Amino acid sequence: MTIDLSSSVHGGMEAAISPMNRMPCCLYAGEWDPVFAEIKKASGLILRAKFFSLPGVSHVPIIYSPDLVLPRVIEFLGKPDR
Repeated sequence: MTIDLSSSVHGGMEAAISPMNRMPCCLYAGEWDPVFAEIKKASGLILRAKFFSLPGVSHVPIIYSPDLVLPRVIEFLGKPDR
């Protein structure tokens, strides 16, 4: 599922993530990403969210820094209760 966290057209971030509020979510962002603050804020609105930041990384960290992202995502996916 992809959501636009900056959209105010459809009720803003809270409206965009409310359907996701029961499922475990792993959110991450590079500390230099322009949407870092929005992603971190969203993680606080999702009940079962895990957020991690990536120091020294900008936008699209999975492409540019998979070595930093994948171990943490794999760890998240391996936990049955998340």
